Amino acid sequence: KALMYACGNALVCETVEDARTIAFGRYERHKAVALDGTMFQKSGIISGGASDLKAKARRWDEKSLNNLKQRKTELTDSLKELQKTKRKESELNNIRSQINGQETRL
Repeated sequence: KALMYACGNALVCETVEDARTIAFGRYERHKAVALDGTMFQKSGIISGGASDLKAKARRWDEKSLNNLKQRKTELTDSLKELQKTKRKESELNNIRSQINGQETRL
């Protein structure tokens, strides 16, 4: 029943190529579905299947990659600020040492 519900009156084929051949045959067109979920309609519409899943995965990967790139930029900027602060602290400590040295001479 589940297969009938999912596929309707489509012919279930083992491969995408088989489903395409059945769906768009020479003389007659039939509704066919491949085991990976690719559905071939009589009208010529092709939907579902592994390619849709790959496209969705690619979109997810791109979104994740963009988020990671943004995070990298934020962390790089933060690191630059910390390095700048560290240099200023070092310069400040150097100036304090010079002041202490001058005060000792006086």
